[in-house]
Amino acid sequence: MRPSGGRGYCEAMQELSTQRVRPYVPTPTSIDRPFWAGGADSVLRLPFCEGCARWFFPPAATCPDCNEPAGFRDTSGTGVVYTFTVNVGASPRDVDTNSYAAEASIVDRCSNSIGQI
Repeated sequence: MRPSGGRGYCEAMQELSTQRVRPYVPTPTSIDRPFWAGGADSVLRLPFCEGCARWFFPPAATCPDCNEPAGFRDTSGTGVVYTFTVNVGASPRDVDTNSYAAEASIVDRCSNSIGQI
């Protein structure tokens, strides 16, 4: 079965993959601004709780474990990618892309992170 227009699935997917799409650009908030500023500084800056010495993600004003105020620490930016997935297809309306790669890694052996790559 062919999609409308007489094109096959492979042709339609190839056309989608060559379309120029604008990547999603987040709007930083007062809570996650240090995380995004770290990217501009070429540093992976993640939330860290001094109260319980715990890294966590996503950024939050308080630690999700002990509810103490949280801050940010720079990491070395090294880590191991344990798995990844590439989702191709229709995107949510607020994301202007047809392909999304997500990775899950352990950074500095102390923090799980999930994000677009």
